[in-house]
Formats: sequence, structure tokens, C-alpha cells
Amino acid sequence: HGLVAHLPTYLGFPSVFDPFLEVSVLADPTEGMELFRLLRQAKGPLWLIATSRNAMRFCALMVGEDRLQSEIQVHKNLKFAAIGDASADALHSYGASEVFLPSNSQAQTLAEELVAQYPISHVLLPGGNLAMANLPDILTSAGWTVLSAAVYTIEKVAIEPVSAQGVRNGEFSAVLLRS
Repeated sequence: HGLVAHLPTYLGFPSVFDPFLEVSVLADPTEGMELFRLLRQAKGPLWLIATSRNAMRFCALMVGEDRLQSEIQVHKNLKFAAIGDASADALHSYGASEVFLPSNSQAQTLAEELVAQYPISHVLLPGGNLAMANLPDILTSAGWTVLSAAVYTIEKVAIEPVSAQGVRNGEFSAVLLRS
């Protein structure tokens, strides 16, 4: 993201960088901790799905990086899936070996391809408080059991960014939104 964020400046365009959102670990770790309780107790096939790099990063912050790596390595029936390369890299960094990737980086495609290619399973799905419901909805409607847990929050920054007024006044030729 760093290179993309600074590309306009590098190309000679005057740029302003202002965060409009704040991403932080969830204050109440109950849901995230429940994921790992179920991971330890699961006897059958189980999937850990990473929908973003943030999902895994904040999961590790919540339960501890060493604990996350340990849980991933000891569970022999645990399979991994990711929306795209960045979330797959995050799973690999915590010890996942093989990670299923969909034919395109869309939650709907991931869900549909898992349903088409694998038997009904249980899914652990860490994510953010604003996560879209299509992935768990598709899996659940196909008979899969999904435990979704918010491990991070995305909220508006408390103080309006300086550039917001400039956007309202039409002072910018372009706006680049990063995720």
C-alpha cells in the first residue's frame, strides 16, 4: 500500500494524505477468543478463512502471535482459505502451509468455490466489525457451520480530516481511497 499511496506524489502531482478511518483491535476480545476455543476443541474438518491481512494481524494481537502460530501448527484437520494473495501471505506468516485461493479475489467466489469443491465443514472467520455478510451467508446456506468473530473495528476518525473541506469545495482533481 505504501508505494500506491505515494505514487501521485512520485509522479509530480501535489498530494494530501489524510486518514478518514481508524482501524484498531476490538476492545472486547470475547468473540476472537471464542474462535480459538473452538479451534482447540474441533475434532473434524475445520477451515480458517482470512478475508484480509487485518483479520489475521488483529487476531494475532488479540490472542498473541505465538499462540496463533501454535494453534495453526498443532491442528491437523485445519485447512486454510483466503480472499487474495495478501490474506494468503498473512496466513502463511502464521504457519499455514497450503492456502486455498479462489479464481478471483471476491468473497462470493471464495464461498462458491469452497462449497463446490469441498465437503461441508466448520469455518472460523475472523474479520472486522463492518465485514460483508455474503461469505458466511453463502457457506451457511450450503450447510456449512460458520463462526464469525469481529477482531478489529473500523471507525470514522474523531476529528474531521483537514482535506474533507477541500473535497467538499471541489479543490481536488482526484481522490484515491485505499483499503
